[in-house]
Amino acid sequence: MDETLVPNIVDFISHIDPFDKLPKVALVEVAQSIQISYLAAKSEIQFDQKDQEQYLYLIRSGTVEQRHPNGTLRARLEQEDLFGFTHLADSAEHEPYQAITLTACLLYLIPVSKLNSILAQYPEQAQHFATAAQTRLESALNVVWSDAEKGLFVETVADVAQRHPAIVDSKMSIKEVARIMRYQHHSSCAVIIENQQIIGIITDRDMTKRVIADGVSTDAPITQVMTRHPYTIGSQDLVLKAVGLMMEHNIRSLPVVDNQQV
Repeated sequence: MDETLVPNIVDFISHIDPFDKLPKVALVEVAQSIQISYLAAKSEIQFDQKDQEQYLYLIRSGTVEQRHPNGTLRARLEQEDLFGFTHLADSAEHEPYQAITLTACLLYLIPVSKLNSILAQYPEQAQHFATAAQTRLESALNVVWSDAEKGLFVETVADVAQRHPAIVDSKMSIKEVARIMRYQHHSSCAVIIENQQIIGIITDRDMTKRVIADGVSTDAPITQVMTRHPYTIGSQDLVLKAVGLMMEHNIRSLPVVDNQQV
């Protein structure tokens, strides 16, 4: 690692959960251990080779898509997202998945052996790096939220969900969807429907990264940039379950569905 890069990396990771829980001296150690990887679009990330060092991956720039062995979408990850938590426990049992870059990517690779060594010095903060998303969530609840605020997590999704989400047709253009999101529903996301079935979701963050940053024409179909096969949740599920699902799959929006209706 070029030592001149360390301050910039420390500044970057210090604002990202769960690294923001670590003291500055630990962040410097983490930054010094990082390997930087540049990958072209459509490159497969080789991160599950048992005979090699394992890493926790942090996306500095670009977009990565994870897919289950059957080809279905596991998660779509972007700048500041992390993946590879399952490597932090030697005995962790986890379903294998494929990770492919959708765009050119700059990744920070944090060696698991080094990270575990650092975390051993800070056992209280180590819980935030737990393999299971649910464990990380419970740890965050215990540290970040007051007893009153924790009450939100045992409410139902129906109690907190946006009442009138933007629902758009798959034949619409990016521009049409953006206008509906802004002027009709004042919504940060839109659910894309085809033949009365949810086929995708798009957020204002997606619009910025996948349309504006990539120079995609706003006349292009919304299906070109949407996240396909989004995860959903029921209106009577607990907010705690919704947050756990969002943490597990690194997503920021969940369509609320009951009887196939948003």
